[in-house]
Amino acid sequence: MRAGIGHSGLYKLGFDGAAIALLRKLDVRQYRALLTILGELHADKHVESSVATVAVEEKMRVKGKEGR
Repeated sequence: MRAGIGHSGLYKLGFDGAAIALLRKLDVRQYRALLTILGELHADKHVESSVATVAVEEKMRVKGKEGR
């Protein structure tokens, strides 16, 4: 068994031992590309969350007007 492959935080996120080993072998260029991709995914998730929040707030606003 190879020592030091595991990482409890990454396992909890769903990464397996092979993925963790691959992450540890990334060079600087690959690491920067990964961070760029993760940043884009995070931004997309934030946008989706914001759109959902606006939709819920709009529903609440319309419901409030109907009750008056």
